[in-house]
Amino acid sequence: MGVIIKEVTKIGAVKIEGSVSKKAVLFPAAITAALALIALFSFNANADDCEKGHRVKQVIDDGNIVILEDNSIWEINNIDNSSTAHWLPGAKVIVCEDKLINTNTGESAKAEEEEQVEKDAKKEKVREEEEGQNRFIFH
Repeated sequence: MGVIIKEVTKIGAVKIEGSVSKKAVLFPAAITAALALIALFSFNANADDCEKGHRVKQVIDDGNIVILEDNSIWEINNIDNSSTAHWLPGAKVIVCEDKLINTNTGESAKAEEEEQVEKDAKKEKVREEEEGQNRFIFH
């Protein structure tokens, strides 16, 4: 008999049944912290590039936008917004390059800080305007 997950509580604890004792065992929320560490090191970012100590201030637009305690605004990749939609205010977050990692749940989300999004949009607008002007130049 293998391990069977019986229940996941709201605080992140997991009740399992195993072949050794066949009794339900309650694992504390420390498992979710371990999962967060696994998520942190499961991609190719240098841990020195990560900023610890952030917290979720607000999640808006069905998880498409996450605002952290420092008022930085993060646009979440469409693939990951289903998980960030459930991130709670006060949740601990590590910021690594283009990823937000919720250490309370172990979930990570590809994200781009709004400042960078705005810069990219402005560059694109300038490029489009330049292309438009070049259409009217006769050589």
